[in-house]
Amino acid sequence: MFPTSYTGSIKLEALAASEIDTVLNRVEQELHKALAVGVSRTGHKISFRGGMFRPVWNWNVLVQVGHGDVEVLPGSPGILRYRFSCTEVLIFATIAAVVFGLLTSSALVFVGAWLWLFGMNYLIGAIQIPRFIRRSAGL
Repeated sequence: MFPTSYTGSIKLEALAASEIDTVLNRVEQELHKALAVGVSRTGHKISFRGGMFRPVWNWNVLVQVGHGDVEVLPGSPGILRYRFSCTEVLIFATIAAVVFGLLTSSALVFVGAWLWLFGMNYLIGAIQIPRFIRRSAGL
């Protein structure tokens, strides 16, 4: 399947229902530090918006993420699930690559630009997002 999101889950040691708020509070705090917007919490789930069209530096961990959610489930082990969409970067990279390709009349420039703009952003996010989630959860 084509990569349009970063998804994953992290097993937490035995997590009682009373401990979920602690984990969610840490995640929510880290999302605010990363300047996520529209952060909202419903039950055991946090939703937010990020993206490249916010006043942040390009090394902000949420630049590649248009929107996402994090859910914490109690149990033994507890589970922290996350899904961060990168569709915004995909659309931007595709439009920019098409423009570059048309300006140069070169399919090779189109492919190279797309691989660089989307591929490298996706790769950076694939490394940063799991680290961010683990750090946010206190792991």
